[in-house]
Amino acid sequence: SGDGNMRWSQAIKLDLKDHWVNKARGVGGDQLPDNVVARWSYFARQARRSRNGYYFLEALALVLAASIPASAALGASIEVAAALGAAVVVANGLRQIGGLHEEWISSAQARYAIEREIVLFTWGKQPYQEPSARANLAEEVEKIAASEGERFVVRREMVSKSEDSPRPT
Repeated sequence: SGDGNMRWSQAIKLDLKDHWVNKARGVGGDQLPDNVVARWSYFARQARRSRNGYYFLEALALVLAASIPASAALGASIEVAAALGAAVVVANGLRQIGGLHEEWISSAQARYAIEREIVLFTWGKQPYQEPSARANLAEEVEKIAASEGERFVVRREMVSKSEDSPRPT
């Protein structure tokens, strides 16, 4: 059905133009600072990309793993089963190296933290009282982005260290 296709399309591609954040205003009618919208948009898209990549690699690994016994039952050669098994290992390795699950969760957390600050801004809650509400919001969002950047570096360093560690022989 067309409705089902619409939901599938929305799951794959994130259309942010109609999101409430784009209509948010401060108590005095102030628009959100440009950096706030840019950071929010980046983390929303990054979370969606990472989630889609994670789901894709998970589904690929499952399909490949399920195809091993199916290929054997259908009389495929041992070489085919071995190639499928190797493909499962590669898919799982890519999933681990890419850190897509962690990236998805972390980006989503940053997005929702930014959205929380935007809500506080729209209600004029501390620290978003006039006249410095916009500047305070911009500063808080930059702190969230910096913190996420630091977490990203730590995740990448952990992947690098695991790649560099000696493998058992």
